[in-house]
Amino acid sequence: MDLSDGAAHYAVLIPNLTRGEPVYAVTFAVLLGGMMVLSLMFWNDIVSTKWMDLPLRVWFVVAYLAIFAGICSMWLLTYASGLLPPAHVTAYTYLTPFWVIVMEPLVGRAMLTGNAIFGIVPIAFALVFLFKSQD
Repeated sequence: MDLSDGAAHYAVLIPNLTRGEPVYAVTFAVLLGGMMVLSLMFWNDIVSTKWMDLPLRVWFVVAYLAIFAGICSMWLLTYASGLLPPAHVTAYTYLTPFWVIVMEPLVGRAMLTGNAIFGIVPIAFALVFLFKSQD
């Protein structure tokens, strides 16, 4: 199971598992649980890292990933799960790899290859079908 599968399960289950708690409380609980699991799994790596020797840009990257990629994404996913049908939230989570592939040539990285296009086309058709079938 990759990350997008986990997000798909989360989007479907969160409306059924919450009992009207505020979105920030659910987000905090999920992030706290994830932090505890990851801390147990990678405790040796955490302890052996020389945190004070890391360059300042590493700290900026860690802060960015924690705040925007972690907290904000989780909050938005939890918020959307309470308002939208689960299929729509799932569809939006599958858009992430689609936009990464599309944006790569626009930011000067790699041009779209046949494999990338082979991945983009089915995702686009599946999303259109999913949205049309939910209306």
